[in-house]
Amino acid sequence: MNFIFNCPITNQTFETVAFEVIDDEGVEESPSGEKVWNAHIRLLSPCPFCGTIHTYDAKDLPCPLAAEST
Repeated sequence: MNFIFNCPITNQTFETVAFEVIDDEGVEESPSGEKVWNAHIRLLSPCPFCGTIHTYDAKDLPCPLAAEST
């Protein structure tokens, strides 16, 4: 499954399956009642725009299933 990422250096968006989940502490409920995945996602290959291996908070990434459900 492709995840959608945003390069923090160039602010360009890209999709890739080359990532790994790290520091996975599961799903938590926010104070507003939303479910939030408490984990980090690290690229396995360099960003296509700046060449850096970025790490992201999972909660900051768009849900890859949201586009499939519409």
